[in-house]
Amino acid sequence: MKSLHLKKTIKSLFYSTLIISAIGLTSTVSAWERGKTKTFTLLPAGSAAAEGITKDADNNIYVSTLQLPPQPGNPPLPGQVHKFNLAGQLLSTIDVTPSSGMLLDLDFHPNSGKLLILDMGTGQVLDVNPITGDAVVFSQLPDLTPNNPNAGPLPNVLTFDAVGNVYVSDSIQSTIWRIPPDGGTPEAWLSHDLLGTQSYPPFGANGLDFNKDFSILYVANTGDDAIVEVPILADGTPGTPFVMAYSVDSPDGLIVDDDGTILIASFHGNHIMRVNTEGTAINVYSDFDGVDSNGVIKGVLTPSDIVTINGNLYVPNLALNITAFEQPEHVTSFYTGLVERNSIAKIKPKKNAFRTHKKHHFAY
Repeated sequence: MKSLHLKKTIKSLFYSTLIISAIGLTSTVSAWERGKTKTFTLLPAGSAAAEGITKDADNNIYVSTLQLPPQPGNPPLPGQVHKFNLAGQLLSTIDVTPSSGMLLDLDFHPNSGKLLILDMGTGQVLDVNPITGDAVVFSQLPDLTPNNPNAGPLPNVLTFDAVGNVYVSDSIQSTIWRIPPDGGTPEAWLSHDLLGTQSYPPFGANGLDFNKDFSILYVANTGDDAIVEVPILADGTPGTPFVMAYSVDSPDGLIVDDDGTILIASFHGNHIMRVNTEGTAINVYSDFDGVDSNGVIKGVLTPSDIVTINGNLYVPNLALNITAFEQPEHVTSFYTGLVERNSIAKIKPKKNAFRTHKKHHFAY
C-alpha cells in the first residue's frame, strides 16, 4: 500500500511539475516591444501626403508625395520629392515634371543610380533627375483590359533583383512586372489571383521585397490582409505563390530584414509588424497616439512605407483620406481629417535594431 501511495505521490508531483513548467513557459512570452516613436520631420507647409520613402548612400532621406485627384477642370499639380538629412532638415524639394502628381514608391537603381519613381496616375515608371525634377519615361505598364475604364495599370511599389532587373507591383491588374535594368518594355513576370483582391481597399499586390539571397519574393496584398510568398526558381522564373501570413491589417510597404524577418507597414492597423518566415507575428512597433493641437500626428497613422537607417525605422504617415479616391471611409478616416501637417515618423527599437541587405551606392 505504501508503495502504491508513493507511486501516486510521485506521479502527482510529476504532472504538477509539468503544469508549473508550462505556465512558466507561457509567462515568458512578452508583450509587443513598441519601441520609441517620435516625429522625425514635417513636410513643408502645403505639401501633399507623404507616400514613398528611400535613402541614398549618404543616408539622406527622399520622400515622394501623393496629390489628391484634381477637381474637374483643374490641371494636376506636379508630384514632389522632398530630401532631408538625418537631422530632419529639408535639403531640397523638386517638382517631378511631367507627372500626374500621384507619386507612389521611389528608389535608386543599384547599378545606374537612376532615381525611379512610380506614377499612379499614368501607369509609368519615371526616371527622375534628383536635382532638377525633370522626368522621362523609364517604362510604361500596359493596360491588360483596355475596354474596362475601371481597370488599367496601377504601379505601386518597386524593387530590384541581384542583376538590376526592376520588379513593379500592379495593384489593379494582379501582376508583378519585370523591367530590364535599362528600362523599356515590361514583362508580366507573374500574374496570379493571389495578387488581386475583391475586398477593401481595392488594392491587391503592393509592397514587395526579396530576401537576402534572392530566393524568395514577398508581396503584400493590401485588400486581402495577406503576405504572399513567391519562390524564385533557378532560372529566375517564379514558382507557385502561396499565402504565408494572413490577417495583416492592410499591409502596404514591406522590407525584408537581414535575419529574414519581414517588416510590414500596416496601413489600417497604424503600426509596423514584424513577421517571421513561418508567418507568425513576432513584434509590433509603434501605434497611433493621436493628433496634437497643431494637426501633427503622434506615433503613426496610415503608414505607407519603411526605410531603415542605423538600426531605426523611418516611416511616412500617409494620413490620406481615401474617400478622395471615391472609396468608403475606413476606421481612421476621422483622424486623417484632423491632420494639418504631413510628417515622417522615426521608430527606435529598444532591442533588435533593424538591418537590411539593400545597399545604396549613389548620393546627390
